[in-house]
Amino acid sequence: MDINRIDKLHKRKKKRKRWVVLFVVLLFLLGGAGIMAAEFWSSIYETREPIDEDLKNAIENKKNELDPDSLLLKDRKKGNGPFTVLLLGVDTYDAEQGRTDTMMVAIVDPKDNEVSLVSIPRDMRVEIIGRGEYGKINSAYAWGGINMSIATVEHFLEIPIDYYATVDFKGFQALVDAIGGIELNVEKSMTFWDRLTKQNVSFQAGPQTLNGFEALNYARFRGDAEGDFGRNRRQQQVVSAILDQTIDLRNVTNLTEISEALGDNVRTDISFTKMVSLAGSLKMSGDEVESIKYDAYPTNIGGASYVTIDDAELERLKGILEEKMKN
Repeated sequence: MDINRIDKLHKRKKKRKRWVVLFVVLLFLLGGAGIMAAEFWSSIYETREPIDEDLKNAIENKKNELDPDSLLLKDRKKGNGPFTVLLLGVDTYDAEQGRTDTMMVAIVDPKDNEVSLVSIPRDMRVEIIGRGEYGKINSAYAWGGINMSIATVEHFLEIPIDYYATVDFKGFQALVDAIGGIELNVEKSMTFWDRLTKQNVSFQAGPQTLNGFEALNYARFRGDAEGDFGRNRRQQQVVSAILDQTIDLRNVTNLTEISEALGDNVRTDISFTKMVSLAGSLKMSGDEVESIKYDAYPTNIGGASYVTIDDAELERLKGILEEKMKN
């Protein structure tokens, strides 16, 4: 088995309470807090900034190159149909323009109670819309913030991005600490230098409880032969552990602390009204979280390490996503 590839499409079904499913969709690293009060939502809600003229022109120019049947050119029906959320974990501790360390797109279908997630490796080589050049997809956020990230992902996958949610590392760490740490089976021993805290970090293989700092570093580690692919797997492992820790509100006693951790470090343009509507649409049971997998490979171009996907596989992935977006 090739450890440097993302396996073929498969489904992973999870029965979750309604609030957990919503936070998986919106706050993939912070799922399970269950804080849905309007006061809390107002602390993380923000209006998307206007797109500057240069980026707007670049987006329009790219649309001229699309197939007439592309979803990006179609008028979409409003209502209770599928919508998308771009989920970003940002590698900064001060909410400034860092690069995105984690990137996922969620397709939410309230009508059929389905949530589909596709992860994009941070080193995926794509055209950065608004820059006129190819580069690692995680650089779009550093160069042009959320709008350039959205434009770049839309062009790469050819699906519209309706909403976004971002979380910085400090928020991730604070959440794990607020829930009392996570129970996790560390897959192998590892020691590495953490550039953010400027200290060595070590893990021994085996089951253990990780605090926020440890969980963050475990999720971010990519200093082995697997690179981004191993990192993506460990991130999913950590997210699952967070969900398991918070699956029952009876096990979560410090909701105020969790709310503060989220409110200070998460931003989204999904309105509270939209969230309330979703809560009424998604059912309490039978919810399905599907992980969409695809083949991608590490490569070296001009001395830089990238992840690439061949044209045929990208078209296959686009077809899957387009099917998910149909009403």
